[in-house]
Amino acid sequence: MEQIKSWDEAAADYQRVFRMGLNDYNRQLLEFFTSNGLLHPGCRVLDIGCGVGKYGTYFAELGCGVTLTDISPAMLAHAARNMAAYATPWRIVEGDFAMLSTDELSGGDKFDLSVAMMSAAVHDTASVEKMSTLTRGWCFTANFVEWAQPMRDEFYRRMGLALKNCGRDILFSACTWGNDDTAKWIRETGANMWRSTPDVFDTWESVKKIIDAQSNILPYGGAGCFNDMDMMVVGMRGKGNVGLEGLNDDQYLLHFSVWALLGSPLFIGCDLREIDDATLNILKNKEVIAINQDAGCRQVMELHPLWAPQIKAYARYLENGDIAVGFFNLSEKEQLLRYEFEELGVQESTGKTLMLHDVWSGEEFRLENCSVWRNMKPYETLLFRCRVIDK
Repeated sequence: MEQIKSWDEAAADYQRVFRMGLNDYNRQLLEFFTSNGLLHPGCRVLDIGCGVGKYGTYFAELGCGVTLTDISPAMLAHAARNMAAYATPWRIVEGDFAMLSTDELSGGDKFDLSVAMMSAAVHDTASVEKMSTLTRGWCFTANFVEWAQPMRDEFYRRMGLALKNCGRDILFSACTWGNDDTAKWIRETGANMWRSTPDVFDTWESVKKIIDAQSNILPYGGAGCFNDMDMMVVGMRGKGNVGLEGLNDDQYLLHFSVWALLGSPLFIGCDLREIDDATLNILKNKEVIAINQDAGCRQVMELHPLWAPQIKAYARYLENGDIAVGFFNLSEKEQLLRYEFEELGVQESTGKTLMLHDVWSGEEFRLENCSVWRNMKPYETLLFRCRVIDK
């Protein structure tokens, strides 16, 4: 299944985050459980969609008996290794929560607490009822989203209608991590933006994966309902909740440029108290921000450079008639860029051409023969604001 493959591929990143320990939100949530008597030594806990055991290890540390279940074998392999340090009883049950029997999950006895922390496994009334059936005490879910279409649409539309009529300006950000073909139906719910992919991490692999995932959903972003590619990791330098390996400055610049050109909301993810000059120089480029904030909010088109699959290329028509065009070398090796601008409607026979302004270097040059040929360094970004001129 594609869903299992996706979570398996993400397991290593989640394990790296696990090693960094709990963040403030995690601690506050777990303190809520303990201070309200939901957790205590000897109680039985079911962790649904447990991932690598981030919460399960905490429950075990308190002396709870823990059952961990997940659909991803790779996640559970990490969870087993993480749980091995604890003497308290624990067990792992692999499979889809919806398909596992109550006996398989419970082992014949009900749980004192069942939790589903940001897990799509508990997503509809049936899964909530199953969770309740397994539990004699409390149930907690941090992600109640209905995937079945009739109720899903009702929930999102109800929220959209309520926010539009509450008397205040509130941005409606819908997050399904790109599951369930969100791009195709989210606009009709009144949402202002929607997450198109799983969470970003401060690794090149994660950023590249999000960029690669955009090809099939570019037509769906635009005015009124923007494609949110997740916050930016620019300047994290390996620190923070998702700050793992860190990127180099060329990769951070490419990351920022793609997010801007594709019209994603630009959320700064690094710690502003520790931001360095190199990061500020990237984030404060007014020309790049202007492309992102262009009033036309037009959809982005993917371009097709010749014989260069490692070069991603996009264009967006801007409100004043300019064209924003970006070429991005996603490879660790130098690549030859060859692009024919006829794809954008620039023809020799029109008597017109383009003046290309590089928004990073400030370089300007006239387009000759409707084409650009240039060697691109590893992770290099070429982002142009192009205006139509006479030949």
